[in-house]
Amino acid sequence: MQNVARLPQTTKVEAAKEIVQSLYSTEAALDAAMLEANRLMQTMLEARAEMALPATFGAEALTRVTATLGELGQARTELVSAHKELDELRLRLNLRTSMVGVMDKPAPGDGDGRPG
Repeated sequence: MQNVARLPQTTKVEAAKEIVQSLYSTEAALDAAMLEANRLMQTMLEARAEMALPATFGAEALTRVTATLGELGQARTELVSAHKELDELRLRLNLRTSMVGVMDKPAPGDGDGRPG
């Protein structure tokens, strides 16, 4: 296996571009999942209220959706940490362009799953 630090600069830059694109895509997917889980919770609460059902009706399912939101939030935190670690790896590879600068991050609402 080749020493990654000895790869040609263009190869390292291309690899960094692919990683950054995947990172941004994953961030957008997590954000979209969090938004959908919030919509689900809102819809469940509104439906229960519209039908004048007791607060205990569907409470277990609501608790599970809430837990899902917490897990998605934790996943997002972990991904942010990975983003920081990838930036440190960029420095070890002697890539002077920042990870953000390698590729433009899509603007919110550009069909990337992030709110616009």
